[in-house]
Amino acid sequence: MAACAAAFAVTELVPPVSEADVARAFGEAIRFYQQHPYLELPEEFATIVFEDVRERDREPLREVLKELGRQARERGTDIAAEQRRLEELCGKALELRRNHPLRRYGLRPARRSATAFVTHMFLHVGWLHLLGNMLILYFVGPFVEDRLGRPLFTALYLGAGLVAAAAHVATHPGSDVPLVGASGAIAGVMGAFMVRFTRMRVRFFYLFGLWARGTFWAPAWTMLGLWLGQQLFMASLTGAGSTDGVAYWAHVGGFAAGAAAAFAIKRFGIEERYVEPGIRRRIERTVHANPELELALAAEEAGRLDEAWDRLRRLAIRRPDDRDAALALWRLACARDRVPEAVPAMLRAIDRASREGETDVVREQWMELVRYIPEPPADPGLLLRVARALAEGGEGAAARAAIESALQAAEKGLTAPMAVKAARLSATLDPALAERAARLALRLPGLQPGDVDEVRRLLERLARERGVAPAR
Repeated sequence: MAACAAAFAVTELVPPVSEADVARAFGEAIRFYQQHPYLELPEEFATIVFEDVRERDREPLREVLKELGRQARERGTDIAAEQRRLEELCGKALELRRNHPLRRYGLRPARRSATAFVTHMFLHVGWLHLLGNMLILYFVGPFVEDRLGRPLFTALYLGAGLVAAAAHVATHPGSDVPLVGASGAIAGVMGAFMVRFTRMRVRFFYLFGLWARGTFWAPAWTMLGLWLGQQLFMASLTGAGSTDGVAYWAHVGGFAAGAAAAFAIKRFGIEERYVEPGIRRRIERTVHANPELELALAAEEAGRLDEAWDRLRRLAIRRPDDRDAALALWRLACARDRVPEAVPAMLRAIDRASREGETDVVREQWMELVRYIPEPPADPGLLLRVARALAEGGEGAAARAAIESALQAAEKGLTAPMAVKAARLSATLDPALAERAARLALRLPGLQPGDVDEVRRLLERLARERGVAPAR
């Protein structure tokens, strides 16, 4: 994302040659030609200027221009000098066009270069193009990167971008229009996301007009599969001669490459053989960087469990944000049947993971916790963050239980906005629980007017689904 932003700053904000420079040069040459239409345009310039003229109209146009040239010669016009001036103006315009960053570093199938297969992935045309691509990468990229590790993720991203470029070149071999944008590589990350997080539930936003808007939850495979189908459908309609500015076949190629790579990585155990050992080495480096924790683990390994317990407990008190210490304390507590004493440290570890967006870690540690403590004494905010992580991972029953605990914690700080959040989360998990959360939100103080309208719409929808009239 940083590389794309830097490339955008160089090529769009302070470009060596801007679109305005090219437009001015072309405009000057075209105006001179309009004043002297009997002159001969350079072939490359004519191809660009008349690319929108239908093929059958080009020859009659040339004949008209030749006739105008004959009339000018009969009047004694210095055509040679005018021709030199036109060629000078056209040459300047063409040179600026060739030096424009998007044409120099974008991928032009008809004039492709090896470096353009890579550089095109980091170029974008305008803020909307850049921000749209980066938003999608922000949504799906961290999950895939966490699962594969940085080196393998980088290889997948660049590899999918290369396959996307190859697909575009194969379907547009004669095009001189540069392909730019990260969407082919990002489509590869989307394909990998669909393979590795098939069952994850994703929250989507929809907007129709100005009034019909809202959110809904759906499995990753459903929505990403529909997106791929839409790209295939549009690619089949536009064909190789697409001129709508969207590289559909590049998206399809990148998505297929990312999905295939993720499937192969999973099928051949590459994560277990290469990625996880690297993670373990990193954890070991973290442990060695924490001498207090290292001493506690050494005592545990030597069988001095009381010493290890005392060290870990003191470390957890002194450094409440030390997740490694909290998890080591929890593991020892489970082995020594002292689980209740380690619950606060475990909850702090889960809270930190939830705030850092590590949903896989949250699910794993929460499910471990509730094996021993079915109703952990967590605050409502943490319970709702845990419920979201559980719902996204397909743990519907555990998510409902967490929401239920949050709603029972009104005396522990449950606020109206939290109750609204609980209603949203449970709308697709348990309609009865969603209705209960919505009614609780209406009773709690501090509910914003916009949230009031949302809660009432939710109650009306739930009532319609049950086939009863909504309560007023």
